[in-house]
Amino acid sequence: MLSSLSRRVRIGRLSAPVWLVALASVGAVAAAGQAVGPVLAGSVTGTTVLSVQQALVLSSHPAVNGAIDGIGVRNDDGTSFTAGIETHLGEVVNVVLPLSNRANAQVNAIFELDIPAGTRADVEDCGRIDQANIGKSSWLVTVPSGSGGEEWDLTTADSAGSVGQYSSLAVLDPCLIFISYQDATNIDLRSAKSTDGGATWTLATVDSAGFTGQYTSIAAVDASTVFISYYDVTNIDLRSAKSTDGGATWTLATVDSAGSTGAYTSIAAVDASTVFISYYDVTNFDLRSAKSTDGGATWTLATVDSAGSTGQYTSIAAVDASTVFISYYDATNSDLRFAYSGAGLEVTVKAQADAKPGYYTATGRIVQFE
Repeated sequence: MLSSLSRRVRIGRLSAPVWLVALASVGAVAAAGQAVGPVLAGSVTGTTVLSVQQALVLSSHPAVNGAIDGIGVRNDDGTSFTAGIETHLGEVVNVVLPLSNRANAQVNAIFELDIPAGTRADVEDCGRIDQANIGKSSWLVTVPSGSGGEEWDLTTADSAGSVGQYSSLAVLDPCLIFISYQDATNIDLRSAKSTDGGATWTLATVDSAGFTGQYTSIAAVDASTVFISYYDVTNIDLRSAKSTDGGATWTLATVDSAGSTGAYTSIAAVDASTVFISYYDVTNFDLRSAKSTDGGATWTLATVDSAGSTGQYTSIAAVDASTVFISYYDATNSDLRFAYSGAGLEVTVKAQADAKPGYYTATGRIVQFE
């Protein structure tokens, strides 16, 4: 049984307020004129599986979010990590530490940090981890079994009237979660945000003009930048909403208003500037796409598939600004369809029998010709 949880750690100079968090991340705050270099290292020790393999480990490398420059690396067996962070005054950095329980039972372990001089660390819970500080830089953590999709904790995010239709979810880390959905009672577009892994929620009305908020899709680039696509029923338009303050306020825009369009939306954001939307053109029974390179201020529209009645139930994913995929339903042929925009090469390198052990460098180039 695999329990995938995480711990959040926030680190800072003693002259500035700081935290360390339990489910998923590390934060850093520097005092005036200071920069934090490679600041943090840590380890997890405790229950073993078959007395050989430790049960509670980091399942992947830590993710450093919000730093000007930062990297996180775990060791081969997942029992220790190092996070290198550079930050300046007022900047908070989160380091996500994904913990996996490989046992079939609850696991107790010791989480330890090597804290540089001039910094301090504190821990708070975010998710299904219990923790207790047992020393200056040590915490006892208890991780239950039955996660990883085997057991679920259920909570109600919004219960005011009939709410929650057309919901879409964006998760930045195990603590920070965004949801878009329709309030059917007031026929509004709404959003919900949690910073504690879904234990509590902050709710907001995104758009309340007329009958709106169907077919929502949400994408979060970071803790501040969030995009929503949705269908405006009153005006039969495709609409978008953008927040640059983590969902506190929203800027609304009409993406496509040609006929009845914008049902079955799906959105993907590569970064704060590059955003893609797939959707169904109800008037022409076509699959359509929209692309913005300026953070949703303007949009370039295209018809992806116009053969028969097609383009319902869309889903879009973008690898980068050039490589985009859409899946959708072809109603004419009752088929699942797939659309791909972009190009790529994959290079496979295999060591030969007579190759000497060591590190090698591969280089290449692309030359265009007429």
